[in-house]
Amino acid sequence: MKVFLAHTVVAFALMLGFAGVAAADDIHLCDTNAVCNNGALTATTSTTLYATGKSSLGDELFLAILVPQTDGSGNFNSTTNLWTALSEAPNQVYPTLASAISELQGATGFTAVSFSASDIDEGAWTGSATLTLPALAPNTIVMAFIEDGSGNLVAVTPWSSSFATTTTTTPEPSTLLLLGVGLCTLALSALLLFRLPFAYEPRIDSSGANYPNHLRRKSTPAL
Repeated sequence: MKVFLAHTVVAFALMLGFAGVAAADDIHLCDTNAVCNNGALTATTSTTLYATGKSSLGDELFLAILVPQTDGSGNFNSTTNLWTALSEAPNQVYPTLASAISELQGATGFTAVSFSASDIDEGAWTGSATLTLPALAPNTIVMAFIEDGSGNLVAVTPWSSSFATTTTTTPEPSTLLLLGVGLCTLALSALLLFRLPFAYEPRIDSSGANYPNHLRRKSTPAL
């Protein structure tokens, strides 16, 4: 009887423990309109991601945005885990800081020390969604997670269906400025070229007859 009671207590404790763990296989992201299982964090240049997975009434979909830092200044760091940084409950072990650093290095080659973590509410979760990413810096990790109707964290994308950006989704201001200067220079050069005056100069053949007048450009006076 004592053995039976002991086994019952252990089983009940395990059930409570697992009840507080967000499932890592109930939601997936992909950068094509298909189910992805890449085996690890994957680099992408796409600004559109597709989410698929299980859903329940009242679920809400979120994107977790992890911007890497080369020092410990990020709120997801060696002393604060991701879900505490995002004010999510119940707290989860996955993903650890060490795994995030390792996965990002494997996907893009970038070595982070911490991450500045934030989330984006994508609205009601019904089992599939097409998501447009905001402007993100290179090497930013994008994961998805679900809250149930009570606001509890219930599912997180595994590394095999999470992504890291490899290019910025909008041009840098300095790049736009250089492009504008170059276009203005080309336009000014073309304007000066085609506004040079023309003059007529008669041509005479060997018999002394005049050919029709031919155009020639006046030489540009020396400055």
